Amino acid sequence: MAFNPEQQARMVNEHIDLGVQNLNPVDQPVNLMDAFMDKPTAGEGSKQFDQIGTLMSIQLYEDDDPTDNYAFGLLTYNAETSIEPLETVGAVLAMLKHCWVNLRANMEGYATRAGISYQTVRVPSQATTFNLPLELARRYSDPEMMTITGYLIMLLFKNINAVSYDQFFYKRMSAMKALARVPTTSPIVPLFRLAKAGHIRQVLGANNLFCRAVIQCLIDERTRDGEYSSFCDYILDIIAWTGMSAYRWVFECLMLNDSPIFFSSIVRAEVLALNDVITAMAKCRYPAFFPYFGALDDVSKLKRARFPIILSVARVIKQRTNAPTANQFVLPVSGDQLRLVEELANAHQMTVARRRETQPMKQARQLLCGPI
Repeated sequence: MAFNPEQQARMVNEHIDLGVQNLNPVDQPVNLMDAFMDKPTAGEGSKQFDQIGTLMSIQLYEDDDPTDNYAFGLLTYNAETSIEPLETVGAVLAMLKHCWVNLRANMEGYATRAGISYQTVRVPSQATTFNLPLELARRYSDPEMMTITGYLIMLLFKNINAVSYDQFFYKRMSAMKALARVPTTSPIVPLFRLAKAGHIRQVLGANNLFCRAVIQCLIDERTRDGEYSSFCDYILDIIAWTGMSAYRWVFECLMLNDSPIFFSSIVRAEVLALNDVITAMAKCRYPAFFPYFGALDDVSKLKRARFPIILSVARVIKQRTNAPTANQFVLPVSGDQLRLVEELANAHQMTVARRRETQPMKQARQLLCGPI
């Protein structure tokens, strides 16, 4: 059912965010908070798959004394030189555990999920027993370890490919070294080539519980306003909206510009579905990390197949601004739908260009762009 011109004018004039508000075209006002309270929560399940396959045993190094500072260097050496993917994954997991306190409690669970078991080796006291090359273990400074783990964390969340990997991570490593106050002479560079980086993303990045714990570590460290607050804020900004870039384009390109396409009856069903997603994201403690902190039933609403036209319009508009990330998103439409998408994108841009600039919708900005 399409809105009449009077309803359209009222919505635009009052800066009602069509992606956030309930679009039932009746005069009864809708309280958005009521929608939050009425949303069902995910029920409690029970463990059904209860088998543990063969685990690869990997050495987990721990310093006899923290001032010895051999463990992290040995783990880094193993991660770089190993030819077995799981050994690399195990070393990376151990490096993150070595530096980030909140990851230690569930370390065994994270390792088992990755197909790994650890054998603890004390260094340097057990180095001879296990024939460890201590002379090859660089003794990193705190800022250097922070920078390396920042790189490892980004690997968990960022989609990587042969075209973008080197450029993206060398640039980010330079920025992290500056934020962590690592001397410019320090030879800290990305540890892995693309193939190894892909193994880490595939195994550890797919573990939502682990990724959520990593995000929480960064948020806690940033919130305490210590010497690495700006560093953690930088990483959080890079990894925010992982898996949700298309929805962010909808917000930035369409919602903040009061896009006329939301009034079209053609996309009414998609707009109503989008309302469900925005409402669910608004409930989440950290909307920018909704896939990791949202309720399971709510996260399932992110399926792009529910909004093929709206997402495609946002992608086309974003691509016209020469945004490189837009090229990573494959349009879920073709044929007549693709022509419709182009027409809607043209209508949106012509309308926005014609009318007087309006104030961005405060409610949507508060819900989606507030503090993470």
